[in-house]
Amino acid sequence: MALPHAARKAATAKNLLTASMAALALIGGSLLAPAAAVAAPGGSPAQSPSASTPGETTMKLVGFDEAAAKANGLEIVTLPDGAQAAVPAAKAAAARAGTYRPTKGVLPAKSAGAPGTNYAEITGECGTSWVNLSPTGYAWAVLTSGVRLHPEAGTPWDVHWTIEIKDRGGRSAPYFDEYDGFTGSFSWTMYGVDVHLTVGPATAQVTYGSFIITSEAWVCYSYGPKTSTNIY
Repeated sequence: MALPHAARKAATAKNLLTASMAALALIGGSLLAPAAAVAAPGGSPAQSPSASTPGETTMKLVGFDEAAAKANGLEIVTLPDGAQAAVPAAKAAAARAGTYRPTKGVLPAKSAGAPGTNYAEITGECGTSWVNLSPTGYAWAVLTSGVRLHPEAGTPWDVHWTIEIKDRGGRSAPYFDEYDGFTGSFSWTMYGVDVHLTVGPATAQVTYGSFIITSEAWVCYSYGPKTSTNIY
């Protein structure tokens, strides 16, 4: 049935109003869309500023600036284990003596032990582990190793220490276990061991599984200083 002219006019106006409202809603929705959804150049969604970038690594401490330290009341010191730190000037003497050690901002001593130097060490959170293989002639050498602990780590309590020696004649692995107490001393040194090897190049390494339990209940692994020498 045909609608009267007035009814048709009202229906047309209603349809136009509905269409206009839909268009406004569409436009408004795009204007109110979250910023994260806006496409970045290249067509991909823009990243949140807090998003991590693949391949990022933590910033690493590599040294200290003398001028900045002085301007801020600090002093750059070398700690007893060879590590370095910038500490308040009033605590510099204590840091050098080993009675004060900062908990952050400590640059470990570089590992010693270039080929042929007989000795190597590695410094970490617990202290310094070291190994020495000194040739004495006629294919003999003296093997020694040990640990120097930071004071806050406590004193050696249990020691479980293995050293792997490799030379032209093969491989050997002397080990040392000592229990219950070296209180009063922050270091442990194994007795020197005479080892008979094969003439030529040789290496000695504290195995990664070697560890010390301290009087403060810390469990400290060596992480393997390694030295090389020439047996004659």
